[in-house]
Parts: sequence; C-alpha cells; structure tokens
Amino acid sequence: MTDTTHSKPVLILGAGGHGQVVAQAVLASGRSVLGFLDDDKEKLGQTVEGFNILGDSNDAPDLLSQNDASLIVAIGDNQKRHLKLFSLLNANLELTTVIHPSAVVAPNTLIGLGTVIMPLAVVNTGAEIAQGVIVNSSSVIEHNVKVGVCAHISPRAVVAGDSVVSDRVWVGAGAVIKEGLTLGTDAIVGAGAVVLEDVALEDTVVGIPAKSIHSS
Repeated sequence: MTDTTHSKPVLILGAGGHGQVVAQAVLASGRSVLGFLDDDKEKLGQTVEGFNILGDSNDAPDLLSQNDASLIVAIGDNQKRHLKLFSLLNANLELTTVIHPSAVVAPNTLIGLGTVIMPLAVVNTGAEIAQGVIVNSSSVIEHNVKVGVCAHISPRAVVAGDSVVSDRVWVGAGAVIKEGLTLGTDAIVGAGAVVLEDVALEDTVVGIPAKSIHSS
C-alpha cells in the first residue's frame, strides 16, 4: 500500500514503552504527535513524552476526523497488535507508517501500512514488509526478504537475503537468520540465536545453532 498520510499529525495507540519510542520516531521524522490513546482506562488524562493520553481506541474515529490525523498502532505484543490493527483497518480508519530518518530503506521496497522502522534499521533492496511490522533499532532486513503481518524484528537482529518471516513471528534481539530460510507463523526466535534451518510454525528456537525448545 502507498502511505499518503505523511503530512498529517499522528495519533499513537499504545502509551507504553514501545509507544514512547514510536513518538520519538514520529518527531524525528518532522511530523507532529497529536497525542496517545490507550485501552487502559487508568491512564486517561496522563501525560507521556509530553503528550496527553486522549482516550482509548474507541475514541480514534472522532479524534482522527476532528484533527485530520492518521493513526499508528504502537502495541509491542504481536497478537494484540494484529487484532487491533485489522479492527481499525476494517473500520476504514486512516493508518500511517513511521520511518525514523536515520533508517536506511531502499527505494524499491514495499512497506505496509502501520509498520514502524526504528533508528539505524536497514531494509534492503526488494524486501517486502507487510502491515503492522516492527523493524526495531539497528536491525537488518536484507535483499528480497518477505516479512509477514505484525512480525517483530528486534534490535540488532539480522535477517539474511531471500528469507521469509511469516505473520506474527518474533525475532529476538541480536538473532541472526541464515539466508533463504522460512520462519513459520507465530514462531519465536530467542535473543542471540543463530538460525541455520527453517523454523516450524508456532515453534520457539534458542541458542547457537538454534534448536527448538521442544526437541528431546
């Protein structure tokens, strides 16, 4: 999808740590932050990063239309982010992407709506990033990699060329994925793991070389 929202203020859904980092990326990119939303009712009226928590996700339609703003879902949990993102998309709300100016994104990549690309991340030529992905600080997505919906590539993780990272996969901090591999839907790669073979859906692998925690 093409994102045409980059001149609009950004409303951030999720006022936790990830949302705070997203706010800084929005500001660094020269855009303005309208404020935060959070579904924790106790946070209503609090201030985060100098911006007010204006309501919960039910308030998004009115706030977006009243302020000609766009929305980013800044929820770290992949499953929760997926559910919320597609609920909002199905309601035809206007979502945006956020790309920190220090990130390096090749011109012939595809970046889905709702994706966040953090400081010093690299997304190389031919990569395809789906909706709602977190490409975290200093991570590397190499040439022709495909990253599925609401996956999370954690800080300093490296996904080598021609790999497939399926929906909602979590690649832990500092992990390395060998070229040409497939990580199945909802798989988890532990921090610092070195993955040398495909990972089955819903499996968790750890270590060097990475092994399933379910292996005998």
